[in-house]
Amino acid sequence: MDRLSFFGEGIPGVDPRELKGKLIVIEGADGVGRSTQIWLLKQWLETSGHAVHATRMTRSALAGKRLREAKKGTTLGRITMALFYATDFADRLVHEVIPALRAGFVVLTDRYIYTLAARALVRGIDPDWIREVYGFALKPDKVFYLRASVDDLVTRVLQKDGFDYGIGDGPQPGHRYV
Repeated sequence: MDRLSFFGEGIPGVDPRELKGKLIVIEGADGVGRSTQIWLLKQWLETSGHAVHATRMTRSALAGKRLREAKKGTTLGRITMALFYATDFADRLVHEVIPALRAGFVVLTDRYIYTLAARALVRGIDPDWIREVYGFALKPDKVFYLRASVDDLVTRVLQKDGFDYGIGDGPQPGHRYV
């Protein structure tokens, strides 16, 4: 069995056997320390001689900026928002993650399709449909889910920027989820 594979049909022309690197996903609630852990892991891996690429949601060249703007308050529907997130993910996968894996990098990603699918399900999106939408995603080598107590999370999030529900059909621009 190949180490890396796709959840579904995958991406035409991409052979997972050509991907020599490792894909590591860090998941967890807002405020749990994903960014900090990725930064620390990246530093440690690089000082140990590994090439590392770190990525995160809403950072693709194609859709990232507009998706971040849409999250501030939008009238986009739930399916449109789910597809917007899928576009951001696909762009990062094709233009960042897969090339880095081909080159033998360790790819660290702050959230993955698990968060995107969970958000879609909460919005009432059909589970079979969202599973099919993300069928092009690679199955990661490792997934780490960071946990913290609710009291710690609420305190940390409120001291920073407030909660990020990543929703459409939400409040008007300028509204903060606190």
